[in-house]
Amino acid sequence: MRKYGFGAIWLMAAVLLAALDRQQWSWAWLGLGLLVGAVGVAGSFAIGRRAGIDADGWEAYPSFVLMSLGVAVLSAGLASGWPDLLFAAYVVVANFAVPLVLLSRLRRPAPHVCAPSAGCGATACARCPLARM
Repeated sequence: MRKYGFGAIWLMAAVLLAALDRQQWSWAWLGLGLLVGAVGVAGSFAIGRRAGIDADGWEAYPSFVLMSLGVAVLSAGLASGWPDLLFAAYVVVANFAVPLVLLSRLRRPAPHVCAPSAGCGATACARCPLARM
């Protein structure tokens, strides 16, 4: 249930709101919502793979897929693009921008400062493996 909880609740609420609104169904907004969800899942998977995160152990994929389906249904049922556009902004920030910024900061090697006060002479710094990075 943990894997699907939030996404399933979101999807059920979106279907209920779309059914109660009785607006004309918009296939274009449904397609855009599904596309944003697919890009978000693919981007999360690619960034997670680059970071060395095991996709099988990541609990967020099923819930994210159900949530993106719910956003697409909500947008199509309301015949409005605001749910898709807000979700697209969320995907850009949470699934791409933040992980890419964090990954670049995490991959930088720590600076190596060889201070004379630490008992490290010039010859020791030349042999230090951290100084050669």
